Amino acid sequence: MADVRVLVENVVSQGTEDTSVFFSPVWVGFHDGSYNLFNIGGTATPGLERLAEDAIFEPTDDFSETISTEFAASGAGSTAGVVSSPGGPFALGSLGVGAFNVDETQGRYLTYGSMILPSNDAFIGNESPLAIEVFDNGGNLLEVDFTVTGERVWDAGTEENDENPENTAALGQTTPNTGTAENGTVRLHPGFIGSEREDGDEPGGILEAREDADFTTENDGANFEIARITVLEDRVGDADNNRISGTALPDSIFGLAGDDTLNGLDGRDWVVGGRGNDLLRGGDGDDILEGRLGFDRLLGGDGDDILRGGQGRDRLNGGAGNDTLMGGASIDFFIFNTNDTFDTDDVGVDTIKDFNQGQDFILLDKTTFAAITSDPSSRTEPGFSVSGEFDLVATDAAAATSDAFIVHSIESGNLYYNPDGATAGFGNGGQFANVLPVLTADDFIIRA
Repeated sequence: MADVRVLVENVVSQGTEDTSVFFSPVWVGFHDGSYNLFNIGGTATPGLERLAEDAIFEPTDDFSETISTEFAASGAGSTAGVVSSPGGPFALGSLGVGAFNVDETQGRYLTYGSMILPSNDAFIGNESPLAIEVFDNGGNLLEVDFTVTGERVWDAGTEENDENPENTAALGQTTPNTGTAENGTVRLHPGFIGSEREDGDEPGGILEAREDADFTTENDGANFEIARITVLEDRVGDADNNRISGTALPDSIFGLAGDDTLNGLDGRDWVVGGRGNDLLRGGDGDDILEGRLGFDRLLGGDGDDILRGGQGRDRLNGGAGNDTLMGGASIDFFIFNTNDTFDTDDVGVDTIKDFNQGQDFILLDKTTFAAITSDPSSRTEPGFSVSGEFDLVATDAAAATSDAFIVHSIESGNLYYNPDGATAGFGNGGQFANVLPVLTADDFIIRA
């Protein structure tokens, strides 16, 4: 038996949480290769109908046949469950993870399914039971990390796509199974009313409510990312001061108690410190690092990483890539340092999601931001000793001609390094972060 985790992320590539499409919790089942969720051109099972119309996975008083009962009756596998985000459905940017103990032979393959929201009966899932191989013939875990796009959104053919709010989940429907029966077959979804694929003259109920929810844009949906699903190998420490490293495959690494050093290495890793003052390194890949309790150091490395400090005074450095940084409670330091002069490829553009003014600090290292001449500063005496080296401007355009070396745009929240000063453009600098609220010089610490 193998302990694995299934990580799900909403990676919708356009719009915001309020304007784009999202999806329900995700049902997953590990099986021997014989469990078939659906066939294109075939009739949806009662379990698929409940998944696609109402995101119901387990039996209720009203529905005895669901995806979970059908999977159990198939005899194809015994390990299945539902992965949810902390809020249930997966809104833009949200994450969820589920833990599973899997037989490497009987659970060699993975099938998943989730309802697209809002919709009448749109869903994502793999048609072929052999499409996602998790273990090889020898029981060795394989790399499973894939993105579902708009060209793989299906229509269950069980409910008419009228998009009337009272019939459409997440739009206005209050009870399940209230739409008009279609009595059709499973097919590629035709697109919401008014979408590029549907080609209607006017938007229907869904695109009126969520203007960026058209998953058929971007090359007929081929480049419209919706969900990213990764299978992680579990590695768990103990109460001691552990040093745990991952593999070339995606890993989930938990330090638990103690002052741990956790290294994700290659692949997309989920690294969690737990209690103690931990050092977390993501390495290569788009990693997720969570410090949780303690005074933790989080180093993203390469890739577009997500760093969450948690409770305690944490230090976050995203490294290369466009990272998302969240300090959490207490005083946090968002560090920009590459141990070399500024290069946009080494820094990326990081988004600081929860900057707490008067508590958190942005730390700029003078090796990287070499134009800065201000003396080193500190948490108790922050800021720039040369007052003209930081500037607040109204627009992004004004940032490129500011006299200051560090410039924050009120218009967008973009934060720029401008080593050429008032000379037009940013020279060898550029944008390196996005952060709100409006910053002041005292939000920065300069490090030699």
